Amino acid sequence: MESYFNAGNSDEELERLYPGSMDGTNACEPKSTRRYLTRRGLLRSNIVAFAYRTFDRRWIYWEPETNLLGRKSPELFPQVFNGNLFLEARQKESGLAYTRGMVVSILADNFGNGFSNFFPKLIHRQSDELVFRAEPRELVANLTARAESYLRSIGLDPEDLEQASLLFFGSSVFKCKTRRKGASSPRRSGGSDRSSSR
Repeated sequence: MESYFNAGNSDEELERLYPGSMDGTNACEPKSTRRYLTRRGLLRSNIVAFAYRTFDRRWIYWEPETNLLGRKSPELFPQVFNGNLFLEARQKESGLAYTRGMVVSILADNFGNGFSNFFPKLIHRQSDELVFRAEPRELVANLTARAESYLRSIGLDPEDLEQASLLFFGSSVFKCKTRRKGASSPRRSGGSDRSSSR
């Protein structure tokens, strides 16, 4: 990333050093994007751990202002902080068996083919700032008031919801039901691309 942000390196030199780095995407015009970013500078705190696949942790530069990163999920990034967990789910499984329900504590990708949604356990009540690994403040369980009330009425602490979800996803009853329904995952949240279910 330092080479990319170094204005002393020409676009041609960067392409020679890192083939494909100046190809661009459908959302990003590489030369004008790089010109803007070299003027603004590298945001070192936005070089973050990234779960590319299961047991394959990599590093990614999360760019908030341009389309350097194709799908940057701005509503998710502030929810990634020490101590928070994310439950992966899909509306449809690509195989016959439901194998999803991974739990991660860092930004994550789709873990192979298909499209994963990641639901944070805790969310900042209101968070417009794009700060990675912010100190937890004004945190609430990622539940509607109705869901939280229901959990309390049956004697469960909303903070324990993720453990209950994991038990449910791992249960033979759940796996049997999803196998019969063509391996669709439950529609528990109505969430979209890596966003909160609130």
